[in-house]
Amino acid sequence: VSAADFNISSNQTIDVADRTVERGGNTLEITSITQVEPDEQVTVSVDAPDGTDFTMYLYDENQTIVRGYEGTGSTDFDIPVADHGASKAGTYAFIVQSDGVNEAAHPLVVRGYSVSTDTPSSVTAGENISVEGEFTQLRGESFDQIDVVVAATETDKQVVKQAAVDGDTFSVSVPTDDLESGSYDVYAVVRGSSTVLG
Repeated sequence: VSAADFNISSNQTIDVADRTVERGGNTLEITSITQVEPDEQVTVSVDAPDGTDFTMYLYDENQTIVRGYEGTGSTDFDIPVADHGASKAGTYAFIVQSDGVNEAAHPLVVRGYSVSTDTPSSVTAGENISVEGEFTQLRGESFDQIDVVVAATETDKQVVKQAAVDGDTFSVSVPTDDLESGSYDVYAVVRGSSTVLG
């Protein structure tokens, strides 16, 4: 399991439902992502033990290293998105390695779509959650599907449903039968056919 002393974040971090991924024999925890436009600059912060050398690699959807950044201890990197060759819309990943061990991972999304949703603020247990939304393609390849994720804020419980798409709108009905009473976040995710870190 990756060391708790390592972490990756940015000045544009978005909290997401917690999940774990396997990389190089290590289990890495994903708790947030960074979403950027292709012409932006993003500040990526790596928390690392004092005096510890590391390399932060940027991987593309082909699991290819786009660029590497060297650091020692906790370090901030100011990264122009277009400069590192990852300005194409899609999902990338920062992975921190130290002594050949993958210690932390953080997805970077170069936005290809603008998305908005209309979701009820509350629903009675046992009823379905009706989610509707609109989306606009900004750049990049056509989408593969739109998923709506209902994720618990304090546990790893979540329900994922593929939305029905009609033109530039989408809708889905998410059952709550398997969800306990509590607070949940709702995400609408435009997905392409390729993935990085799953």
